Amino acid sequence: MSNSPFFICAIFGRNSHLDMKIRIIAYFCAMSACIASRGQVLEQYMMANPQQLSEMVDSLKFICPPNGGNWVNTDSYDYPRGVKTKLSIIHFASFDDVRSRQTIQALSNLQAQLPTLHIAVVHNPRFSYPSTAQDVEREIFRLGSNLPVHLAQDKHWAACNQIVLQPTTLFLAPGGKVMERKEGALQLMHLEAAMRRLMPLYEELIALNKEPFYPKTSLYRKKKTVLREPYGLAVNNEESLLYVSDMGGQRIIAITPSGDMVYHIGTGRSGYMDGEMRQAEFNQPAGLAFHQAENTLYISDAGNHRIRKVDLRTKQVSTLLGNGLPGKDEQVKIIGTAGSINFPTSLYLNNNDLYISAAGSSEIWVCDVRTGVAEKLAGPATESGDSNKNEVPIGQPAGLTSDGSGLLYFLDAKHSDLCSIDSRKISTLLGNGPDNFGYNDGKKDKVKFQYPLGICQVGNDWYVADSYNHAIRKVQPYRKTTETLAGNGSPGYKNGKGTNALFRTPTDVALLGNELFVTDAGNGLIRKIDLSTNEVTGVPLFNYEAIGYGASDRILEVRDCEEIVIAPGENLIAYSLDLGPLYAMDIQGFSNAALSTANPDDAMMETEMRTGKFTVLIHGLELEKRNSFSFDLQLFFADTAYPERQYTRGVTYVQNFTVKEGAPAAQEVLILFDPDSE
Repeated sequence: MSNSPFFICAIFGRNSHLDMKIRIIAYFCAMSACIASRGQVLEQYMMANPQQLSEMVDSLKFICPPNGGNWVNTDSYDYPRGVKTKLSIIHFASFDDVRSRQTIQALSNLQAQLPTLHIAVVHNPRFSYPSTAQDVEREIFRLGSNLPVHLAQDKHWAACNQIVLQPTTLFLAPGGKVMERKEGALQLMHLEAAMRRLMPLYEELIALNKEPFYPKTSLYRKKKTVLREPYGLAVNNEESLLYVSDMGGQRIIAITPSGDMVYHIGTGRSGYMDGEMRQAEFNQPAGLAFHQAENTLYISDAGNHRIRKVDLRTKQVSTLLGNGLPGKDEQVKIIGTAGSINFPTSLYLNNNDLYISAAGSSEIWVCDVRTGVAEKLAGPATESGDSNKNEVPIGQPAGLTSDGSGLLYFLDAKHSDLCSIDSRKISTLLGNGPDNFGYNDGKKDKVKFQYPLGICQVGNDWYVADSYNHAIRKVQPYRKTTETLAGNGSPGYKNGKGTNALFRTPTDVALLGNELFVTDAGNGLIRKIDLSTNEVTGVPLFNYEAIGYGASDRILEVRDCEEIVIAPGENLIAYSLDLGPLYAMDIQGFSNAALSTANPDDAMMETEMRTGKFTVLIHGLELEKRNSFSFDLQLFFADTAYPERQYTRGVTYVQNFTVKEGAPAAQEVLILFDPDSE
């Protein structure tokens, strides 16, 4: 084909609409249950008729509008018009709070199902990260959300609306009057039931703006890391395996220290399903604990409010604890799947006692894995119903460990402390409380953390994933001192020795051999630190074909190839992808292509997509007639400088062609595709 013409695809996007999955709640049969359930919103308005609703809203106060600040994660956003002409929901958030993260995800799903709603997030940074527009975009992307976010550095908007506690959500009538404010996490089922009831009522009163919300176009036109959000770690020492929970990818993988994937647990779809481990479904799997004697892996299935159990002998997933509902503060005992637990994130196993950080309710539980019975050790409410008297209050419990004497330790991410529990009494070992976070090593009174999430014990030393300091800290608990092992407080990605290396929001640490493994969540990577040299490197994944997301993975971007001329009869078109100098096809992934034609008999495709090449065999149809076919590409590629940085991205190309006598029957087409372009 050396004499064949050579074409280059033009790179420009078409307008394409989101392929939204619409889940409709059976409103009339569920209404009474929703109104009575904990967390329901706007219930006083839901049973009103239009006239009653109008009278109720007349006496309400208007929302205080924003004054300055930046809107991020949006191409164009008209806040005043949205408030005036739509039902609106404004969520005052702090991204470090798991209740905010739950609510943002619920609101994102609600926006997808009811695109004519007006929904926005106001981020009031509690910590130094995320505080820039770029950081906020990164975090909202990790959450899979496309909502516009107001970055309110001075917190004026919250103060003006008398927002005392975060998260708080305001519900506005068209025109901007505040119908209700709700503190804490909100559930999709309650939000959807209220909106589906109120929208038709308001349509009888005023002409609502029916223009749907269009998210930032680039949100789904970005490369995604193969591991969407690696979060928790557990170690199988006998088989030298590392278990990694991919919180954003809805699965758990088992890898060797070199990154060779042995197997995976979960389909990669968000949901809840027990059964064979490759068919099981999870919703934000977070903390992990491995029971060596039983060959069993325990998973904190945070978004499902459950603790799951994987029998690695039978390859079966079952539910140990929780019924799927967020737990209530007054609970002190849970019996298997008959009770509820609130957003469990971290686990620690000591013999048959499984310790659980319930981040959604600021509680710590212990569960006997043989019986499935759990008791609360500490949290906002004790058995008497009082607050923890003479104890340090818990903000957001995270990583758990023990010193071997029976004393339990945990990280309080929200308060940036390392604490102990002794006979249900909580004491602070290191840290200075919620208003004194920061980054400082030294002795007890000088030590500062910033949103620490993961901890592991190595001999007499402990290692802490200090998430918002983007560092791994070494703690000597008996001396009550810390020093930095790796990272230096700045977010980024860089391999190297000790503090020359860069991380972005590490979430967990675990020891396997002489290497400390780190879930570098913000970079979507597993990193490892050689404890003999303090050298930090990335762990590339091998043989991860089984976790390929397929050509249906949100392929929303459509591009056009330059039109070609083909001959009557059979034509062979050979395509080659050029990803530019920064990226190369990753043969460890499962890049694939799917061909679409008006008539399936007109064309067929052969592919070697691992190397970025594929051919299309097409029949020339009517002379002088313009026609087209398209192909969906799901690409797996890696950074040429750092091969461990592995990505995936989907794109659809349309090839227009005309049939003419004398045109070549064999052609080569080069597709220039920049994975960072929008």
